[in-house]
Amino acid sequence: MLIFLFVICTIFICLNVIAYIGLSKVEYESKTAIIFPNPDVQQIFVSVIVAARNEATNLPSLLNRLVTQTHYSLEIIIVSDRSTDETPAVVQFFQDARIRFVEIKDVPKGVSPKKHALATGIRMARGEILFLTDADCRPSPSWIADTLKCFDKRTAAVIGYSPFRKKENEKFIECFQRYECFRTAMLSAGAVGRNAPYMATGRNLAYRKEVFETIGGFDAIKHILSGDDDLLLQRIARKTRMKIKYFISPTAEVETDPQPTLEKFLNQKARHYSAAFHYPPASIFFLMTYHLVNFVMVFALPFQLLIGSFSLSQAMSLFDEEEFRWKAVYLEPIYAIYAFFSPLLAFKKFQWKA
Repeated sequence: MLIFLFVICTIFICLNVIAYIGLSKVEYESKTAIIFPNPDVQQIFVSVIVAARNEATNLPSLLNRLVTQTHYSLEIIIVSDRSTDETPAVVQFFQDARIRFVEIKDVPKGVSPKKHALATGIRMARGEILFLTDADCRPSPSWIADTLKCFDKRTAAVIGYSPFRKKENEKFIECFQRYECFRTAMLSAGAVGRNAPYMATGRNLAYRKEVFETIGGFDAIKHILSGDDDLLLQRIARKTRMKIKYFISPTAEVETDPQPTLEKFLNQKARHYSAAFHYPPASIFFLMTYHLVNFVMVFALPFQLLIGSFSLSQAMSLFDEEEFRWKAVYLEPIYAIYAFFSPLLAFKKFQWKA
């Protein structure tokens, strides 16, 4: 038993050291981009692509934030995916020449609806850099301007942090979602730092249109219902020799709201996990090992919190999530148990947006 615990602790320490090294590299690159940005960023024309399905309630807030971005040289393409609400009227209300609207009536058989909507918007796009976000998101005013600082000629894509917004009178399920989002971002950023990117979130993602076209867009993954972000990112990493960066800065974050109930949260995660079957074997092995060891360490909780704090503390500072320092005492064990069993959600039937 002692030998088993020693082996598990050793692996756990190694995994946290690896995460720490990866995060340190991301921290260095993020600070470098802020201090020594690409000098040509103001001249870059960008396209913001939003796939919207029955988002009339959320679009006004998003569009207000997009038309007031500090980077003015942009176009905003809203792709309405078979919407039956007032989405077209909401978009038309905004009298801004930079906003373009396209309405999709049908989706080809065997094609993911969201990928079809995004591909339609991308074909229309005139921008050199494509920015992706969702209709229910709230980008910071300098989201585009600051993210562009990372795009030198060798950069194919930039992943950004997209935290869940903290609400007043927050319920536990909402607090846990914020922590789970932070932990997911921590692992994703660490992987980018060690040149093994496997995940991004479509709420805060930017890539070159030329790169998208070079790898064939979504063609190879169009039949997979989800994965318009992470599976595309993995193809960029495999098919090109260009750089993928993770940019961490409070001025480049894109917030959204957590799911209000456990049922909706699990449905959302089932959608996300449905793409996991298509991850590279090395990424699957690392994630399985990490979450297995983290789960076992719950039974030696003091050691888990002590050893895990090595990388967790660094990530909390880096992502500006200091409030989790004391909450991690009870959130981390719950997260470890959740992360160990949550891959089973990949087998759960889920409901796509109605």
